[in-house]
Amino acid sequence: MATTPTTTPMCMDGVSVAAVRRFMSQLGDYYPGGFDHVTTADACIKPVMHRTRETQCSVVDLLRSTNPEEVRPATVFVSHAWQYKIVDVLTTMLEYAEAEDEKHKNEDDGTKKETFFWFDLFCINQHPSHRTSLTQEQIGTTFKEAIASIGQVLLVLTPWSDPVPLTRAWCLWEIFCAISRGDDVLLEIKLPQHQRQELRRAVTTDASAITNMLVDVRAEHAQAHEPADREMIFKAIEESVGFQQLNKAVKDQMRAWCLDMAESFVVEMEQKGDTHSSEYALTCRQVGNVMDEFGEWGKAIALYNKNLACSIEQLGHEHENVGKAYNNIANAHDSQGNNDKALEYYHKALDIFTATNGRMHHNTGKTYNNLGEAFRAKGDYAKAIDCYQQALEIFLADGSEEHAAQPLLAAAALNNLGSTFQHMGDYARALEYHERTLAIRRKVLGEGHPQTATSYTNIGALYLETDEYAQAIELFQKAVDIYTVSLGERHPTTAMTLSNLGLAYDNSGQLDQALEAYMRALDIVLAALGRTHIILGTLYNNIGKVHAERDDAREAIKWYEQALEVYRHNDLDTHPSAAQTYSNMGNMYDALGDSSRALAFLTTALDIEQRVLGPDHTSTAKTLENMGIAFSHLGDHCSALDHITRALNIFTTKLGPKHPQTRKTTDNLKTVQDRSMATPS
Repeated sequence: MATTPTTTPMCMDGVSVAAVRRFMSQLGDYYPGGFDHVTTADACIKPVMHRTRETQCSVVDLLRSTNPEEVRPATVFVSHAWQYKIVDVLTTMLEYAEAEDEKHKNEDDGTKKETFFWFDLFCINQHPSHRTSLTQEQIGTTFKEAIASIGQVLLVLTPWSDPVPLTRAWCLWEIFCAISRGDDVLLEIKLPQHQRQELRRAVTTDASAITNMLVDVRAEHAQAHEPADREMIFKAIEESVGFQQLNKAVKDQMRAWCLDMAESFVVEMEQKGDTHSSEYALTCRQVGNVMDEFGEWGKAIALYNKNLACSIEQLGHEHENVGKAYNNIANAHDSQGNNDKALEYYHKALDIFTATNGRMHHNTGKTYNNLGEAFRAKGDYAKAIDCYQQALEIFLADGSEEHAAQPLLAAAALNNLGSTFQHMGDYARALEYHERTLAIRRKVLGEGHPQTATSYTNIGALYLETDEYAQAIELFQKAVDIYTVSLGERHPTTAMTLSNLGLAYDNSGQLDQALEAYMRALDIVLAALGRTHIILGTLYNNIGKVHAERDDAREAIKWYEQALEVYRHNDLDTHPSAAQTYSNMGNMYDALGDSSRALAFLTTALDIEQRVLGPDHTSTAKTLENMGIAFSHLGDHCSALDHITRALNIFTTKLGPKHPQTRKTTDNLKTVQDRSMATPS
């Protein structure tokens, strides 16, 4: 963004499409060998300043005297970076105008809606003797109002993989000025056509391409050509929303754009009638993967179903690719907490892989592994272990653990076995499997690989459950360090490991350190994944838990309510994680002495858990126990004893009589029994 005079109000006139086209042809006169390499900054010197040298005016002022019909009040503000290739900016502007014409061509109000661009290269006098910086007031107020008066902002984004505007102070401020006005200003983000095709190729090759692009937006690190401009923009940010809120707002906007862009690749093919090709099937699958990574599981399932239908049409019902489609659908249902649906589709995939690839093929083994995950989520640990062991048998058929053909698949099965035994309270066997997993990953991938860090995280989680907090903190910190180097300090995986670190600090009673780790994780997730991602539910819950332990029930409830908002937004208000939050809310209201309200939340949690996890799941038992305690506080000792006894029976069966949770519930039952005996009948 260039500077503008302060002696007169900002000129809000724009230039026509015809003027933009003519300017492109003039570039050819100045660069006869081609102008693909010419930046916007270069074009400022030749031809802008050259053609206005005699009049010492802006391009808009020159057009007023030569082609007055090409100057009108601007209808769109162009946000761009001056190091862009000028041809990218101009062609994107022309593509935008063409799309606007197409959008309005069927409107029958009798007026033609022409596009006029407010483009700083044209609308600001670029001659040094006529150019001064904006004042602080103009940056903070006048500039914002000027964008609002135009009503539309076109953000030219390039390159797609590392967008320059996200590193430039002016561009970030322009984006914020647009999105802060809500529906009053429309922000449209457009890639130059060649970049759009590059993004499409990247998505169909690797679905994580878009996710990787969105890892970091940090306005406080943005640069400006003029240091004084940067200083005033930063002051305007600090005096209005602050950097954290600006980063979140821009990130949310970029996330929404990324999802729309990915979805548009499918829509374009459907509009052309290309819904029966292998390319269409591939695009649906990969865009489904994008939605899956962003937690948009409903959209992911819809796209995976399109991929499935097209694959069946092309290849028949028994093809390997059809099995992969079933697997993808199952994974998305699993992420949503729809365990029964996940099991249904995993079994379909298993039948196909067994028939087409054979029982000992790695695809069959992967599906057994996935089945194990779904059974474990349901609390059916025996079936989960059987599936994992079958997967491990397949992966180790041709060698020892560290020398198998696919040792990392063996490591995944070993890891899942460790996690399952951990859920069962068999910590010795869990540690054995996790350490075998770690040994493979360190040997095959190295100490600094993210999967090695995952093993450290899992072993840390095991130590966390056995109350060995110092070891847990050490391993979580080691994992954070590895993720920070290998994935980046602003990556969602780094954030979730910080959350684990916070939990270890929390359980060890170091609440300040816990809250610090949680808030660092929250900052990363909000920036990287937006304000509605499912991961936030876990973080809000954890932060609420710290406040609960500080005996600040009202503050805890505020965080739990935010967690519930996330689950509702994602249509996951019947997910087990939502049930946990309802249970936490109930406990807080019980702590505040409102046991009747507490029971309402706990009953909601119990209904979800019994329906989704089953009546004998340990989470169901924990809610039963909490309900029993609430009934006890209301003086209903009969109901209290009934609920806690039911919980104790589940814990004893699932975890064994010596498990810490079983012992804790036994103590609670004894406390209620003592109260009931002490209460006069």
